[in-house]
Amino acid sequence: MNLDEIVNNRYAVRKYKEDSVSDELIDKIMEVVRLAPTARNTQSQKFYVVNSRDMKIKMKEENVFPHDFVYTAPTILICTVDATKYPDSNEKSRKFGIMDGTISSAFLVLKAVELGLGSCYIGLIDEKKAAKVLNIPKEETVLFALTLGYPDVEQGERKRKSLENFYKVV
Repeated sequence: MNLDEIVNNRYAVRKYKEDSVSDELIDKIMEVVRLAPTARNTQSQKFYVVNSRDMKIKMKEENVFPHDFVYTAPTILICTVDATKYPDSNEKSRKFGIMDGTISSAFLVLKAVELGLGSCYIGLIDEKKAAKVLNIPKEETVLFALTLGYPDVEQGERKRKSLENFYKVV
């Protein structure tokens, strides 16, 4: 599959088959996260991989996510960044961290498609509860989550704005 095909085949998956995602596939996905560009090459992003049913139950009990479908995904990934790894820990560092986590997760979801997996970005997350349940160090900031697994639903029609809505030559 070339990049255009991967991008065209990527969609938000909210229903997954029960099949687990193998450690081998997780490693392949995390390799593109490792290779993703980061501000000042800090490589401050980290993904917490939640496969355990018990951990998903604990997260649900703590109401980490308001949407139940998140807990039914075979894998939940929690993206964090450590802003203290940037030379100047300030508001710009926070912004760089958000960019680094976002870029690496974009690589991640594209690799997932190449491997036959689906994903969904999850912005509605209680970051404090996630950090507590997963025992995430205080230096790390929880940005968002992604679900990951084998899609149990076909991609529907994607309604996209026309190209001229996305850029302007000045």
